[in-house]
Amino acid sequence: MKKPEIGRLPLVQLSIIFAVLLTSLVISWTMLSRQAMNSGRNLINLSMLHIADQIRQNDQTLYTLRLESDAQSIAKARAFAYMIQQDPSLIHDEQKLEEIRKLLDVDELHVSDKNGILVGSTIHSFIGYNFASDPQSKPFLLAIYYRDFKLAQPPMPKGFDKTIFQYTGVSRLDEPGIVQIGYKPERLYRALAAADIAKVAYGYRTRQTGTIIVTDLNGKILSSTDGRFTGRDVSAYGFPRNCFRGPEGMFTETIGGLKSLFIYRVYDDYMIIGSLGLEELYQRRNQSMIVQVVTSIAVFSLMTLFLIRKNNKSETVSA
Repeated sequence: MKKPEIGRLPLVQLSIIFAVLLTSLVISWTMLSRQAMNSGRNLINLSMLHIADQIRQNDQTLYTLRLESDAQSIAKARAFAYMIQQDPSLIHDEQKLEEIRKLLDVDELHVSDKNGILVGSTIHSFIGYNFASDPQSKPFLLAIYYRDFKLAQPPMPKGFDKTIFQYTGVSRLDEPGIVQIGYKPERLYRALAAADIAKVAYGYRTRQTGTIIVTDLNGKILSSTDGRFTGRDVSAYGFPRNCFRGPEGMFTETIGGLKSLFIYRVYDDYMIIGSLGLEELYQRRNQSMIVQVVTSIAVFSLMTLFLIRKNNKSETVSA
């Protein structure tokens, strides 16, 4: 009787099994890679949409508050103009002007003549000021010529401490001239501070390695997850300038030693850039592939042993 040979392998069968297992691994790798990429893109896009919605909500809130603030300030300026119409002498009565200022709950009251020269004010040193002398006050000169004129200027920093201040003006009712009030829009100021775009993306992360960057349309960074480079060009973050072409796009780049998938899109007056580290993006795929490779090796080993035993058994019987 012939002794069985363990080393004689059924190469044809094993080759087929190996090819099937390898094909299965390649297909799994391809499908899991595509699934991971789609999942990563969706996750980044959701983060970008969240930030875009936050910016729009902030802008809408500020717009609504600004309309309310402007309407109230115009009403106060017209009320002051009506008081002057009833008693023009109060223009030169500093005590009465101070009482009216407190009544209207504003910080400053100003009245000009038909030449745009300040003739009455709660701030005595301002008397004699020419509205035509400064670009900020010059637009109010139209109140001299148009009886229905009204203007609430956008809030802007004033003085050494850059306090947010707003001026509103209407036409005088008793004669040609300007009636103006000045005040600190506290509610609007608080809303501006809360809606500061630099805070929108700060601290926001997509999973562990994902980040968000918000820029204006010129590429100046307005907000970012880590707060770095605010006010500087996006290239300071490490991006090559040619990465951003058109209103939206996607690319991979190594920034700060981390290779990531980046997606960018223009929303209104901003560009939002979202990212996710490739290692984290493919983490589940890699874990699944390790399991499949180990399983495939185990299956191939078991099948090899099975076929060897089967082959040897057949040879033993035939011998």
